[in-house]
Amino acid sequence: MCVAMRFWVRKTRKVKLGGDDWTILLGLLLMWAVNGTILNGVSQKIFGYHTKQDPGTGEIIITWKEPLQVEFTTIILLVHTVTLGLIKFSVVLLYRRIFAANRAFNIWSTILCVVIVLWTIAFFFAALFQCGTHFSAFWSSDAAIAQYCDMEPWATTTFCITDVLTDFLILATPVPIVWNLQMSLSARLALCLVFALGILSTISGTIRAVLTGIFELGTEEGFRDLLAANTIIVVWCIVESSSAIIGACLPTARPLFQGKSAESILRSVQSIFSLRSNSQNSSTNRSVRNQGHNLDDEIALRATSKTSQNSVAISAV
Repeated sequence: MCVAMRFWVRKTRKVKLGGDDWTILLGLLLMWAVNGTILNGVSQKIFGYHTKQDPGTGEIIITWKEPLQVEFTTIILLVHTVTLGLIKFSVVLLYRRIFAANRAFNIWSTILCVVIVLWTIAFFFAALFQCGTHFSAFWSSDAAIAQYCDMEPWATTTFCITDVLTDFLILATPVPIVWNLQMSLSARLALCLVFALGILSTISGTIRAVLTGIFELGTEEGFRDLLAANTIIVVWCIVESSSAIIGACLPTARPLFQGKSAESILRSVQSIFSLRSNSQNSSTNRSVRNQGHNLDDEIALRATSKTSQNSVAISAV
């Protein structure tokens, strides 16, 4: 729904689709693939159920469900890794469109893009080849796992922790620029909140990291109820990716929820946006287009020269 609203606003506002739009769309398609896999698992009674236990010893009783669920979970985590990478990349690309005239930001965002790409590739292939080329060994038998697989428990936990860290880096990226705007403190805080809608995804990722750490590092619950533990993990994968997509798209869909009063507030906020320009930005003069456009949908930086000072006005494109 949020992605559809994003594309609808782009069309109605006649804003050209960019890499941030296409990457978020691809992330949505992959999230749907994860949802379909989970629903398939539920239909086969491997997600949303509990592992049987021996009433005397408390040890787990392995049935056909556990290996099949591990297979499904492995596929879900692989796709989820790419999904998160695409969403993070989309957000940074959106920032680059908004703050295109800021040279320091362009350098930092380029570094951030490289980090996200490397992070996605590294953890995707680390998970894919954790059993070398014996891909089915991970869900076939304990003997096959012991023979072929690298079962380092910190691997998945490290992925979750670095996932949250990159989220924080992305959320903090626009703050220095916004904080230097010549506007009231309340207005700056409000604008920071617009860019911080992805915090829900960060919170979800943190919860998933904690749960994964508990299960991976050998707690009683993790070992004795494998079906329930993996169900919890994949559910939080969906919560994280869906909240990330919502957080990335809601600002761009703002006009759909605006009435006359909100529109007037938006115009008044836009009218006070100004930022001191440096010498590198003096060549980026542009005209202001369509003042009624939404705040999200790209805030273009344009340098305006005056006799006494240089400033950069932020206006909706």
